[in-house]
Parts: sequence; C-alpha cells; structure tokens
Amino acid sequence: MRDDELQRERTAWPRPRTPGRSLSAKSAELSALLEELRLQLEEEYAKCGRLESERRAGQQLLADTEEQLEASEEAKQKAQMEKLALEARVRELESRTASLDDQSHKLAVEKRSLEEQLSEISSDLAEEEERGRTLAKLKAKHESIIKELEERLQHEKDSR
Repeated sequence: MRDDELQRERTAWPRPRTPGRSLSAKSAELSALLEELRLQLEEEYAKCGRLESERRAGQQLLADTEEQLEASEEAKQKAQMEKLALEARVRELESRTASLDDQSHKLAVEKRSLEEQLSEISSDLAEEEERGRTLAKLKAKHESIIKELEERLQHEKDSR
C-alpha cells in the first residue's frame, strides 16, 4: 500500500516542462496541484471516517457476539446441570422401580401361598362343616332314640 501512495505522489507532482515558464503558470499549476492534494486529503479523511465507523460497528458487533456467546455458554451450562439432575432422578426412579418390582414379585409369591393356604383351609372347613352336620344329625337321632328309650322305660315302670 505504501508503494501505491508513493507512486500517486510521484505522478501528482508536476514535472517541469520548460525551464522558462511563467510564474503565474507555475502558480496556477501549483494551485491546481494543491487543490488536487486537498481533495485527496479530504477523500482520505472521509475514508478514515468510514473505516473508523466500520471499526466501531465491528467492535460493537464483536461485543454483541461475545455477549451472545457468553449467554449461550451460560444456557449450555444450565442445560447441562439440568441434564445431570434429570439423569440422577432417572437413575433414582429406575432403582425405585426395580425395588418395587422385586417387592411386587415377592408379594405375588406370598399372595399365591396365602391363596393356597386359604383354599386348603376352606376345604378343611367345608369338611368340618359336613362332619358337624353329620354329627348333629347323629346327635338328633341319638337324642330321639334316647327319648324313645326313656319313654319306653317310663312306660315299663308305669306298667310294672
């Protein structure tokens, strides 16, 4: 870039054409050159202003991007923490579920055992109830026989 500027300056300076030029011609030429240099300087200042404006805009964009990146990192860390907490909760629930499944299996086995015992007891009870009814019938029959025999005895006593 420096070489380009030097080249422009070399071409911007007038080369003497004739040794006997008039002073007013030289003055006009120098005035034109001065005006051209002033315009170039204004362009450079304008260019510097635009570049400064672009630099500020770039810095603001960089600051905004860094802020967004920081917020994104915070959100990522928060999400990671939530993920870890949820994974721990899932492991806890899986452990509880396994424990409850084991407990459920044990209770099912115990239930089957109790149902078998209930069935046996119900069967025994039915047999005992049948036996009780049979014994009650026998008792009633024996009481009837005893009563009949007592009546006979009493009748025989009365007849003697």
